[in-house]
Amino acid sequence: MRRSTIVIIIHVKLIVALKSLGEWGNEVYKYKKHLSNIIGVAIVIEQKTAIKNTWIAKMKHL
Repeated sequence: MRRSTIVIIIHVKLIVALKSLGEWGNEVYKYKKHLSNIIGVAIVIEQKTAIKNTWIAKMKHL
């Protein structure tokens, strides 16, 4: 399982946990959007690294 997939699973579990906390959870939930952006950036970096690695692997075959 790729790291980005694990990050998304953790993110979903976090939202569920916050929702179950009620009022206090809703306060933290407001900051979730910021968290999503951070996770989104992490996934993009992850994908770029994967693309770069496959490109390097292809170049070595030539």
